[in-house]
Amino acid sequence: MAERVAEDRDVARGSEVEAARELCLRQLHKRAHTEGELTLVLRRKGFAEDVTSSALRRLIDVGLVDDARLARDWVERHGAAKSRWMLERELIRKGVDVRLIRDVLDGTPEPDGIERAVVARRWPSLRLLAPDVQVRRAAGLLARRGFDPGLAPSVVEELRAEAAETAGGG
Repeated sequence: MAERVAEDRDVARGSEVEAARELCLRQLHKRAHTEGELTLVLRRKGFAEDVTSSALRRLIDVGLVDDARLARDWVERHGAAKSRWMLERELIRKGVDVRLIRDVLDGTPEPDGIERAVVARRWPSLRLLAPDVQVRRAAGLLARRGFDPGLAPSVVEELRAEAAETAGGG
């Protein structure tokens, strides 16, 4: 009798692990997720800790969940428009280990003039505004992306000079 109960418990646990794995696969079908994000999803659905770790371990082993790859891809995709600090915050929110994030960021050079590029993308909508409004909006734009908003006056001045040069030379 005790053997039968233990066997039933193992079968139930196996089906729970399978259900947790299926839930993770559905999430991964939408987009890549970190181990931390999937752990949170499984906890919210009420899966036990051992079931969660078993399901995730299998997905990690086969390479479907790879925090390092996701972090590298995230930095590559979003690094041109956000500061290193902002990228680090976003990856921490996704549940990536801080040491792993720092390794990825240390191996990725920060492009020169990224702050200027961020403001330059919005320059067409800013150029007709009053100078103080241009600086204020540029500062907000930089701050939202994790850059020093104190850089806004020099970036705006540079873009104004470039626009005047283009208008005068063309």
